[in-house]
Amino acid sequence: DSRVQRNAAGALLNLTHIESNRQELVQTGAVPVFVRLLESRDVDVQFYCAAAISNLAVHDSHRRVIVGYGNGKAIRVLVSLMKSNSDKVKCQACLAIRNLASDEANQGKIAES
Repeated sequence: DSRVQRNAAGALLNLTHIESNRQELVQTGAVPVFVRLLESRDVDVQFYCAAAISNLAVHDSHRRVIVGYGNGKAIRVLVSLMKSNSDKVKCQACLAIRNLASDEANQGKIAES
């Protein structure tokens, strides 16, 4: 149910606004959930998950987890979301990519996508 996904993604996004929650989310496996939900057909879910990834990606160890999941799947999906029909999704995908690009090692991966 997309309404349930939307509400859950929004609630998890809210948790990423608090620094102390970010580590807990990464350690408990939220990154794969966010990355999988980026592929939702619901633009609100895409937006919430891209924003959550952007918030998590401010920390270098979190960037490694995000990029490491699914052999760089987050980067590929975020780059594809930059072609979204939704301006808010495009913007949030760009912000997430920007934060991931803070690591020089990720810049080549982003350019390849």
